[in-house]
Amino acid sequence: NIDNLRELALSMKDLKPASSLDWKRIKSLDYGTKWRGGEYSRALGAMFREDYAAAVESFLKTKDGKSQMLQVQSHRQLAEAYAGLKKYDEAIAALNELIQKFPKHRNNAEVVFEIGKLQLAKADLASTEKTAVRLDGMSEWMPSNVANAAMLRANIAKQSNDDVKAVTVIQGALGKINGEDSPEAMAGLVYDLTNILMKTGKSDELIKVASANQWWPHSNGDISGGIHFNLAKAYKAKGEFSKAFHHLALAAATSGTSSKFSTDVKNEARAVVREIKAANEGDEAMLKPYTKALSKF
Repeated sequence: NIDNLRELALSMKDLKPASSLDWKRIKSLDYGTKWRGGEYSRALGAMFREDYAAAVESFLKTKDGKSQMLQVQSHRQLAEAYAGLKKYDEAIAALNELIQKFPKHRNNAEVVFEIGKLQLAKADLASTEKTAVRLDGMSEWMPSNVANAAMLRANIAKQSNDDVKAVTVIQGALGKINGEDSPEAMAGLVYDLTNILMKTGKSDELIKVASANQWWPHSNGDISGGIHFNLAKAYKAKGEFSKAFHHLALAAATSGTSSKFSTDVKNEARAVVREIKAANEGDEAMLKPYTKALSKF
């Protein structure tokens, strides 16, 4: 485990290299003890199989291990396992316990954001707003905290069926974030905003927002792919089918491995090709580049 070895290297930087003791420590490094490391591996295997009950049982055994890394990872994975069982209160409690254990840990802002998402999952909007305020107070730590607080508030507005407020919240956050410092946070907000604009049928505004932002095309594949997909639907709604197909091709090339998303992109591309065919009265020469490209989706 790379993170494990990195932590070990830092802890051993003042030791003499290549001693037999050093190698014993490397070989036996299993998140504090061999037993706990084996238990953690079993927990991860259970998570992979989506056997969340078994994962909870194992993470409860490793969350108080000797290594800080083990404790941090176990608490966060424990919360994810509880969420898989829809036991949101228990998941939130696991994350709050983690923050109490390590109040100055560098990743606490991420943990607070995870708490907010769990509160949204259980539709506890009042508590979610309190968590957003909590993130506001941590904004000096990391620019993405501004974005994460905005995402929570935008989702509060969406769950309250107030799309106008959700748009206002996200646009306000976009004005506060420097994309150079926090491109992924910026891209995440643009993605959320284009989703809302697509839902409300505001194609022109969606295109304007996405075209004005230079950071999202270089972001995480799932985010950039999703924005390309929204742009494609916006151009299709405007009858600009060649632009729609162009963004669908980019969505197919840049998105992650979700089979559902890939299917959605391909189905949308087929629909666009049908529109192009109808607009050009079945001109096969005109259609050939599109059908050839479609075969590669």
